[in-house]
Amino acid sequence: RSLVEDGVTGLLFRDEAELEANAERLAADPALRARLGAAGRALVLARYPEAREIDGYLDVYRRLVPVTA
Repeated sequence: RSLVEDGVTGLLFRDEAELEANAERLAADPALRARLGAAGRALVLARYPEAREIDGYLDVYRRLVPVTA
């Protein structure tokens, strides 16, 4: 939910009926799928660049498995 802006980067739903309706919308509308997908990708690339994610994982691994020389 924190990454999804309803109708901009994805579709939110409150219950099973809304999930089903949104799934049907996506299945029937290739332009909507493309627009939401492109907006979602742009958001993730802007907020979570690859280098930042890689550095974050490396920091976690280094803390979990200290290297002694």
